Amino acid sequence: MNRISSTIRGYPLLCYFILAYGITWTGIVLIVGVDGLRSGGLELSGGLLVWVLMLCGPSVSGLLLTWIFEGKAGLRAFRERMFRWRLPLRWYASLLVAPVTCALIVGVLWSYSSDFAPMFFAEPNKTFVVIMFFILVFGAFVEELGWTGFATPRMHLVYGLAGTSLLLGFLHGTWHFLADFSGRGDSGAVLFSANFIVFWIGALIVLRLLMVWVYQHTESLLLGQLLHASYTAPLFVLTPPDASAAQLLLLWTSFSVLFAIATLAITSGRTTASTEAESIRSLPEALSSGRRPRTS
Repeated sequence: MNRISSTIRGYPLLCYFILAYGITWTGIVLIVGVDGLRSGGLELSGGLLVWVLMLCGPSVSGLLLTWIFEGKAGLRAFRERMFRWRLPLRWYASLLVAPVTCALIVGVLWSYSSDFAPMFFAEPNKTFVVIMFFILVFGAFVEELGWTGFATPRMHLVYGLAGTSLLLGFLHGTWHFLADFSGRGDSGAVLFSANFIVFWIGALIVLRLLMVWVYQHTESLLLGQLLHASYTAPLFVLTPPDASAAQLLLLWTSFSVLFAIATLAITSGRTTASTEAESIRSLPEALSSGRRPRTS
């Protein structure tokens, strides 16, 4: 381990993104194949394997690199952040921003057209919807072992709140490309590209802004996992399965704009939960020793 860590010690974030993308994308190509990617249609069995690889990419990378760079002390600090839940209720209120925003947009559009009926109401198999809801919650918890557990604190030291949100949100979004293309690439190049940019790039940058801002003040990996879950699972339940690609573009554009307005309003407010500069200065010590940085 010492030989490996001495070689790559100066590039933890580069190593993380190479591994996260490499594990996921290589696995998808091996499972789906080039022809499968071109067809844009993915069977259920292949979709489940792709989903597993989606989880392995960031989670395995985050845990493995934490062990390589920080050793047992880093893993102890990782565990402490993952179980940090004793927080003021106002931080848990952030879990409502995405689902409430999406529910408002879907409700308005549904009042004009039945094509926008949410998954929970349009899908006759309610058991399937409930199972998928909890699968997505589980997936969000596993993914954030990498994005929030490893990447966020290290990127925040270098890029700050805005830079981390933009860069990590963009990388998190583009990381979904092969999986999304293998499942929906047959919807047409223009509409697929527009939907991908709006939903997977724009909306995820906004989500990451909210997540990084919350993490900046709480240093709670658990809350980051909950924020991801409160975004992914409710949005699946609210997504209209009968909507066309053009209708989905309208939905996700409206959602992204309102979500951005709400998030910017929240994150621009002042809070005394912690002192950002002091937290940033003490974060490297916390990552290696397992102790939480001092807060005001």
